[in-house]
Parts: sequence; C-alpha cells; structure tokens
Amino acid sequence: MPDPDVEFVDLGGPDYMPVAIQHSTGHYMRVAERVDGTWKFNLKQASDLLSFIQSWSANLLDQGFVSGRVVRAGPA
Repeated sequence: MPDPDVEFVDLGGPDYMPVAIQHSTGHYMRVAERVDGTWKFNLKQASDLLSFIQSWSANLLDQGFVSGRVVRAGPA
C-alpha cells in the first residue's frame, strides 16, 4: 500500500503541523482551515492525525529511513 499524501503547514522555525491527509483508497481528511490569517483546527481530528503521523514516522525510521529533508512547495 502506498504511503499517504500529507499536507503540513510551516509554523515557523522547525515546527510543522499536519493539516490534511489523503490515503490511496481516496479517503481524505482535512483537520484545519486558514480563516483571516489564523489556522482553525478541529482538535479531535488534529489529535488523531498527529498521532498517526507520529506512528508513521516511527515506522519509517524502523524501516531504515534515517534522514530526509523538508521540501517546501511553491505557490500553486
């Protein structure tokens, strides 16, 4: 099964927050929207997504992915 597509927002410095995920099955979940320059989160969904991201990251490290880099997408 392919890895999911995850959208993160840059919170400044080294901090990023996942705001959306799409699995290969087509399931899509968005946990935050930007309203008037401020991010508004569904706290339950955001907590669930962050928990998934932490487990997923740990699994990738266990599989030998020991380094990587952040690629910042340009304007669409």
